[in-house]
Amino acid sequence: MFRNIRLMGPLVAALVFVVVASPVDAGRKWCRVDPTFNIAGTTTSVDVSVDQDLQLHVTGPVAVTLRVPLSTAADVTYVDQGFNGLGEVIAVVPDPRLKVTKVGIQVQFSVAVPASKNMPVLVTVSPAAGRAASVGGSTAATVTVNTTVTSAG
Repeated sequence: MFRNIRLMGPLVAALVFVVVASPVDAGRKWCRVDPTFNIAGTTTSVDVSVDQDLQLHVTGPVAVTLRVPLSTAADVTYVDQGFNGLGEVIAVVPDPRLKVTKVGIQVQFSVAVPASKNMPVLVTVSPAAGRAASVGGSTAATVTVNTTVTSAG
């Protein structure tokens, strides 16, 4: 009997550790689309995310506009099917307000997700060289992410 009581303490402690250390899946589940760009030789992905349970309210293609400094080479390297198979509309636009600096290439992504309901949107820009940047917004407005991409060349 005493032997079982002595084992009970460590057993309870182990059980508490497992329960506390287990990831909780009570958070929001995101569904995303992810066009990819080549900016001056640097691969840059753009993850556009909406709540998985609300994705059915997306009514059209995701619009992504990349603005880069004048004379900066940039093109689209990958486009997926978009939310609900509605696609993506991509544009690359030279912008004289953006500059190439010692730190890198200033870029701006503008993202619009058309929807029948106002819902959260999260946009994350992840250059292979440079810092990732995330901005939250909603389907009621364009989400703009400004970041700097380090040139691969």
